[in-house]
Amino acid sequence: MRWTVIVLLGACGRLDFATTQSLDAAPETYPLAVLADHPVVYLRLDDTGGMVASDATGLGRDGRYSVQGGTLVYGLAGALGGTDHAVSMTGDGNSGPNLVARVALPTSVYPWAGDFTIEFFVRPDAPPPIGWKNALFLWEDFRLSGFRTGWTINYLPELWTDEAGGTATITSTTPLVAGAWNHIAYTKHGNNVSIYLGGTLVAEGAIDYNVPPPDADNCLGSCHGMPSSGAFDELAIYGSALTAQQIQVHVAAAGI
Repeated sequence: MRWTVIVLLGACGRLDFATTQSLDAAPETYPLAVLADHPVVYLRLDDTGGMVASDATGLGRDGRYSVQGGTLVYGLAGALGGTDHAVSMTGDGNSGPNLVARVALPTSVYPWAGDFTIEFFVRPDAPPPIGWKNALFLWEDFRLSGFRTGWTINYLPELWTDEAGGTATITSTTPLVAGAWNHIAYTKHGNNVSIYLGGTLVAEGAIDYNVPPPDADNCLGSCHGMPSSGAFDELAIYGSALTAQQIQVHVAAAGI
């Protein structure tokens, strides 16, 4: 089995924050804005190696990196600039020989029976193969319960349940920007799902949704047979549907 793990994190000095606020404010203010809304898990994805994705909430809900033939790259320049770092995860899933690179969450992360929000930054590096979607985040017991999120060949973010016992697909009217950092948030309130890009509502609609079990397959990146090609940063999950105003506060804290 071929594993590829690349570390690109170089030495990075830190100047006094008061004198460099215009350059380095987002790495300081964005995490504070996220934590103020009480996420159930917050993976900053600035780990420099190893298989543990550290949880910044203090709740100890660390994620686990997993590479099975795919490519995981640590220490990329992150979405927030300054000292922030990110990871990229590339794998072809079932569109090829099922090469995987992902971050999976523990079963203790479990807001899925009620309202929830999934929020992170993504830098899509390539479209999916024809006939496929690239994975973002999913939590699914195949054909029975859960959901998937990802982007289409036209870089349109989606959330869908039609591979998880449902029939619904919610598709953004605005594409992700390839090769650039995009802030994305999916919220579920009752049976309604909304998608935000850069704090702007780009899709909403009703879904039929079967609640997945805690031990369903889950990941950010390539897993569960899905390809993905991109970089990821600042994954936060909440046990509530954040309001548009809350999401916009986060985006403003990121300097977008």
